[in-house]
Amino acid sequence: MSESQPVISSKVSSSQVPSNEQFAWMREHISSTMLLERDGAYGDPFHYEHSFYQAPNAMFHEVLSTTSCTLERKPHYIAKDGFDFINLDMRLSGTGACSYGSEESTVRPGEMRIADFTRHSRFVLPEHHSICVALNRQALSERVLMLDRFHGWKLPDGPMSRVLGSALLAVFDQLPGATQHDASIMTDFLISLIADAMNYQTINCMESVEISDISVFSAILNTIRRNLHDPDCSAVTIASDLGVSKSKLYRLCEDLGTPAELLRNERLRKAAKMLGGSAGTNLDRLAFNVGFASRQSFSRAFKAQFGLSPRDYRNGPVINSDPLPQTNPFDMGWVKMQTGMVQSLTS
Repeated sequence: MSESQPVISSKVSSSQVPSNEQFAWMREHISSTMLLERDGAYGDPFHYEHSFYQAPNAMFHEVLSTTSCTLERKPHYIAKDGFDFINLDMRLSGTGACSYGSEESTVRPGEMRIADFTRHSRFVLPEHHSICVALNRQALSERVLMLDRFHGWKLPDGPMSRVLGSALLAVFDQLPGATQHDASIMTDFLISLIADAMNYQTINCMESVEISDISVFSAILNTIRRNLHDPDCSAVTIASDLGVSKSKLYRLCEDLGTPAELLRNERLRKAAKMLGGSAGTNLDRLAFNVGFASRQSFSRAFKAQFGLSPRDYRNGPVINSDPLPQTNPFDMGWVKMQTGMVQSLTS
């Protein structure tokens, strides 16, 4: 793709569909990623607009709805759509409840929240207007410390969040006329701001810890990943590899979870990735390869984390079985979303 080509964009609206088909169309349009529910008769009009922009290194979307609804990202969708994204959402209007796993809160206009698309989330949406940017997890994990801890995180009000909010609005204003080259520059800048805001939060949580060098936090994750296969890996193992005492390791991890929790989360994430890559994965061998002492303990931990057993996660029905072009994983998410839109508008 030429750098001088314009940003790929698409806009869909319920006004493009006959009113007696609007709610059915909306369920079809969004069913590949989330469950849509709302009050009222099934055939009542659903007023909704969704604009997409795909830059080389991020996916932007804008949602405007004048019909109240509830969106829920359930384990079934997480297991099968493969969207390994971190989403930053900025609410422009509309106050509503949200939950990220077991934590419930309220989103208000002007607030920005982080959502991990590989974890459960639910949003009660009144009439609302939001702009969002979806970032590839792997690319962001190279810039952000302890990325897992940010699911549901609200950026604290302050100079940093105000600068980031202004930048996000400015990028959305420029995207419709931007080239791929310009969009790449703008989104690289935006990603740097997002990563800085998240790292600043992590460092603030750790400011009372004697070891404050960022490389130490990266080393914790690297040590865990090197030892995932070892069922005997423990806080003692990690501390020894890092050259710190066990008590100091616990202080480093205090606001992020215990070393055991971090180890378990990394094991489960690795297992989920391996299960998603092959329907023929042997579950006993997989449990052993990611460091669980038995398949039973692996299955219990996996279901507690994802809401599905490893077998159901591996063998569940594919939401969209249409062949997709071979491309990189980030572009694949865009293709899947586009496929649903095109099918709903041309059928």
